[in-house]
Amino acid sequence: MAHIGFISREPNPPGVDLAHWRRIIASDERLTRPPPRDIVNPFTRKPEVHVPADTDATIAIDGLPVGAITASDRDDGELDVWGNGSRDDDVENLAREIAKALGGQYTSFG
Repeated sequence: MAHIGFISREPNPPGVDLAHWRRIIASDERLTRPPPRDIVNPFTRKPEVHVPADTDATIAIDGLPVGAITASDRDDGELDVWGNGSRDDDVENLAREIAKALGGQYTSFG
């Protein structure tokens, strides 16, 4: 997936209210939490289970995963928006809707 934009909210800090974002994930049928997955730790070479952060959400439109929204790993109070290229317009429309619900704005890289 490609990083196609971000959701921000002023003032920053604190930025996006992550508790509110978690409630949106739980209440919007287009958003689902990614499941844990088996990985091989690149440092120890041992198998592990990766549990995604509770601020990560997969975007599904018409039942197909087309993007994701995650808390920025830069710890900058923003949410990163990802698209797989197939329905990026729909992903960005949902990101705008979510940004508005969070009292923020969506900025596209496109």
